[in-house]
Amino acid sequence: MKATAVLFSTLYVLASSSTAELQDCSTPCACQARAEAIARHIKNKLDSATQTAADNAQQALKLTAAASVADRETAKFLAPVTAIALATIANDAAALKDATPTITKAIETFTAAAAHYSLVTTLTGEVQAADLDASGNSHYGDANVAAATITPKVENTCPGAKDERQISAEAAQFPPDLKFKQTDLHMAIHITCAKGSGDASDGAIVGNKIKTKASFSTSAISKNNGALSNGAFKPIATGTLLTQETTPQTLNAGSKSIQEAVTKLEQIKPLTDSDIFTANTKLREYVKTQIYNLQPADKEQQAVATQITEHIPANYGAGSAGFTDKIWKAAKGIPLEYLTARQIERKKLEIVTDIDDLATAVALALSKEETKPEKPCETETIAKKHKDDCSTITGKTQ
Repeated sequence: MKATAVLFSTLYVLASSSTAELQDCSTPCACQARAEAIARHIKNKLDSATQTAADNAQQALKLTAAASVADRETAKFLAPVTAIALATIANDAAALKDATPTITKAIETFTAAAAHYSLVTTLTGEVQAADLDASGNSHYGDANVAAATITPKVENTCPGAKDERQISAEAAQFPPDLKFKQTDLHMAIHITCAKGSGDASDGAIVGNKIKTKASFSTSAISKNNGALSNGAFKPIATGTLLTQETTPQTLNAGSKSIQEAVTKLEQIKPLTDSDIFTANTKLREYVKTQIYNLQPADKEQQAVATQITEHIPANYGAGSAGFTDKIWKAAKGIPLEYLTARQIERKKLEIVTDIDDLATAVALALSKEETKPEKPCETETIAKKHKDDCSTITGKTQ
């Protein structure tokens, strides 16, 4: 019984660890839906990462501005946060720089593939010509081909498309083979000659009809020699009308690089989350050296290590709620002060609530050191003159 349980557990683990394989897209419209879903998926990844990176840059600037004019204790609290935020947006920019060319090229490639599959899906079918009276020598001129009515294939009548509208978990992993089908469009001209009853025609006599049609198919149509018996159509001319340029091999070629690019984009996380900061080793190192006065190389004793571990979430929070309650609470109420170049006045501009004028506030706040006046003040000049006069009088007395 025990052995059976072990065997069952082993089989369960093997079964649960296996991943379902991506299946072939069964029809051109299913391949179209898959290509569109992949293009949409990676575009959403890029759009989301770009927006997050922009928001992070704004957030980092706000934190930096607040830290630059905060009081000593608050500045000490915000220092590691600002450093981590600035490092984060630098990493965000690098990730976007690396991933964007790959993603944009992939979007174009899969969009082109979807357009091809859509065209093939739309054109597949037959165009029937009018019947020709075969009783005379010139009646072939009476035939007209009616304009074909091309209607888009609706999802409910397009096999496999509905299941491909949303990218599958398997396709989202970008396996080496995305299982697209090479789908070319083939054309054939068909002809037959029949009596009104449907039997084979036996000459150019009244009642005989010559019939033609053109067909468009995703599979090659072979020529078919033989008698035109019982009004059966025979293909007399065939050929490839449209060759798929964005081949399955082309779509598969970028699979690995797309997966790597998507992974880079997914690493761009919102800065409005305390976990971004508390999980960073730089914050622990800062607390260790600046709060607990240890050297970077010092080994943390168990008691101190526990205190540091408890100090970080207690002061910097956890998750998005922790960021709002701890980090942003310390920064958002700090007034940004404008310092003129000659430090004549200090003028309150705003509370840190939006991005306007933050760059100016940061730049000018960093110039707090006193500058030497261009001209000596009047009091200093009078004192110097008085000293010189005294020296002159003393010299004369001597």
